[in-house]
Amino acid sequence: MIYILMFLMLLSGYYTFTFGISQIKRKNRLGGFSTIVVAVFGTIIPMVILYIKNK
Repeated sequence: MIYILMFLMLLSGYYTFTFGISQIKRKNRLGGFSTIVVAVFGTIIPMVILYIKNK
């Protein structure tokens, strides 16, 4: 069950990451970069905490 939840979190983070890339392509570099940073930290940190708590 934990892996299904992690997969869904990863899909959500991927969508946000690709939105950041599209913002960079539209010449909004600062917004795209900050969206990518939020996507990476907002996806990886909760997944690690969830994995550690359930191990």
